[in-house]
Amino acid sequence: MKKIDLKKLEDLMIKNYKKQISFQQLQKEFLKNDDERIEYIKTELEKAYNEKNGKSINTLILAIYMFELYSERFVDILCKLTKEKWHGKHEDIAFYLQQLELPSTIDCIYELATSNFEKYQLDDNFALVRKC
Repeated sequence: MKKIDLKKLEDLMIKNYKKQISFQQLQKEFLKNDDERIEYIKTELEKAYNEKNGKSINTLILAIYMFELYSERFVDILCKLTKEKWHGKHEDIAFYLQQLELPSTIDCIYELATSNFEKYQLDDNFALVRKC
C-alpha cells in the first residue's frame, strides 16, 4: 500500500472540488483501489476516534462519500462514533448506515435517533431524527 497521510488526502479532495484535478486523478493519487482506500480510511477513523479528532472525522467521512465506499467494514467504528458528542458528523453517519441496509446497524441507528445530544436539542426541525 502506498503511503499517504490525511493532509495529502484532504489537499487532493480540495483540488478535486476546485476542479484543479479530475476525479480520476484523485483516485489515482489516493491508493490504487477501493479495498486499500477502505482499509486506510477505517484505520484513520479509529485513530481519529482514539484522539477525539473531529477535523479528521470530517475529512474521512467526506472521503467515504466522495469515493462511494459502501462497506460493512466501517460499521463498527461508525457505530462507536455515533455515541460521541465531540464531532459533528452524526447526521452523515446515520444516512450512511441507512444506505448500507444492514440489520446489524438497526440498534446503532435507533440509539442515535434517541440520543440526547445537546446540539440537537435546539433543532426544531429534528434533522437527526428524520435521518434516522
